[in-house]
Amino acid sequence: MIQPPPPDRFAKRTGGFRAPGGSRGPARGPDLARGGPPPPGRPDASRVPNGARAARLDRADGSGFNDRRRLNAVLKALTLSCDRERGTVRLTPTERDRLLIFTAAELARARRARGVRLNIPEATALIADAVCEAARDGLRLAEAVEAGRSVLTAADVLPGVPDVVTVVQVEAVFDDGTRLAVVDDPFRGAGSLGEDAPGGALPGDGAGYDPVEETVVLPVHNTSGVPISVTSHFHFFEANPRLAFDRAAAYGTHLAVPAGSSVRFDPGSTVEVGLVPIGGARVAIGFAGLVDGPLDAPGAKESALAKARATGYLTGFDDAEVES
Repeated sequence: MIQPPPPDRFAKRTGGFRAPGGSRGPARGPDLARGGPPPPGRPDASRVPNGARAARLDRADGSGFNDRRRLNAVLKALTLSCDRERGTVRLTPTERDRLLIFTAAELARARRARGVRLNIPEATALIADAVCEAARDGLRLAEAVEAGRSVLTAADVLPGVPDVVTVVQVEAVFDDGTRLAVVDDPFRGAGSLGEDAPGGALPGDGAGYDPVEETVVLPVHNTSGVPISVTSHFHFFEANPRLAFDRAAAYGTHLAVPAGSSVRFDPGSTVEVGLVPIGGARVAIGFAGLVDGPLDAPGAKESALAKARATGYLTGFDDAEVES
């Protein structure tokens, strides 16, 4: 906390001030506390936040303001007062991103100085920071891109990094505005591991990847007036209630289509689908809530069929009735 100066340094509002020798000096003229104009060289105390008004000057002529410690005290009081009155400094998302890039780049520089080879995030941050700094220095876009391409070599990074970091894109602030800088091939083709690069495909003999043959083939009729799609791993027994098919035969199965794909049933159409048994632990949780448990538990199939009929599901292909 900043302490005010000793009381004998300043007179009351109605008087002058006491000189260091103890004698009363001439009146200071309009007092700062009364809102009058300050003498030359003195800051206007009426514009200083309350937290800084205790940091007065040692001399009435303002020469005490040159004291570095007193100046630092004033600035600190101003900062604390601003924090209390207006909150902390707000940064835009772009400014926060720039600080994150700089922090990661500083870490990368420190590790490279110790002889540590950089990983993917460190190399990316260092290249991006080099581009941003080149733009800040007033270089053109092409020159900034070249600066990013020259900051690292394949010997500075871990094996496989040149194969992964093939393009670095960063928005940098140039003299004529913000531009997207694209650093292609930042390692100039050096350091590639070829077929052993990270993410490379290792061909196998294909064992265990043979297509699963359909065990059940059923005709499915869409009785609704809107298209219905069923995804690959949905428990087909619990599919849309307006699809008419033999649900008892479809119990515990899903569509025999590639994972992530689906089958579309247009309004009024009949589509023949192939089904395969659900694998693994064969537990159906969720979906339409007709099972919510082990598929092969005693009585689970009969209970699910009864629940489906009770809630309006069409449980047979012969139940097809086009909605009006």
